[in-house]
Amino acid sequence: MRFENRIKNFYKLANLLVENKKITAKDIAYMYAESGIDIFPIYHIENGSCSCPAKQCKSKGKHPQTNKGFQDASTNIQILNIWFQNKILNLGMPTGNGIYILDIDPRNGGLDSFETIQKKYKFSPQTLTVKTGGNGYHCYYKSYLDLPKVGNLYPGIDFLGRGSYAIIPPSNHISGNNYSWSAKYKFLDDLPEFIIADIRNRNKTHEKSNWEAYSLEKIPEGQRNEKITKLAGLLINKLNPTLALNLVNSWNLSNCEPPLIEKEILAIVESIVRKEQRKNKRASL
Repeated sequence: MRFENRIKNFYKLANLLVENKKITAKDIAYMYAESGIDIFPIYHIENGSCSCPAKQCKSKGKHPQTNKGFQDASTNIQILNIWFQNKILNLGMPTGNGIYILDIDPRNGGLDSFETIQKKYKFSPQTLTVKTGGNGYHCYYKSYLDLPKVGNLYPGIDFLGRGSYAIIPPSNHISGNNYSWSAKYKFLDDLPEFIIADIRNRNKTHEKSNWEAYSLEKIPEGQRNEKITKLAGLLINKLNPTLALNLVNSWNLSNCEPPLIEKEILAIVESIVRKEQRKNKRASL
């Protein structure tokens, strides 16, 4: 689905749900799916505790019910039928792919941080917002950019991007509250430029430490494939595949004990290249 249509469907549905608070979570899941928004099931709060089988759950009402979590998210109605048949569940939505969230947690100073960045950047948020069950806020934004999640981008504020997910209304919370859409703003605003700059600056610092760690690390036999896959992924996002392959081969000879055979490294790099090509193709649709 094209970026513009996905965003338009998302905010139309969000505004519909502001006006219709009696729709069940199951029906809402189908409505998201029919609008092209991938959804997956989250364990809900039942009788004051998480409905998962764990005796001492550390993420009550917030963790996925499927094995791969947000990676299992789908718009397939048959899959949703299996997930939601005769079940009460919270709803999760992967972030990224055009939709990004500032997750403001008041328990960790998020509201104070949000006020600080508003003053610093003369920033006035006017975008679709969810009041979370924990009395925080999820401020939704749109962007064509492919941006990763960043924990604690500002004190008490996480950036939910690629590799993350959000709990969405009308999911319930351990506090007894429900996630709910605010009626104040009806559209997704563009992700502010200062947030994009802060994400990129944070990633540069993180990448520098990654490169330093990779250059010094000695890799035993049982970890070679995992480490080479991660390194190849980092390089292919920045260099052409041939150069990335040559660098991975060189690193393999210097750091892996014993080195992985070149044929296996080639297979890893080719697999990552194909995955990136599929991702880029989907993003252009």
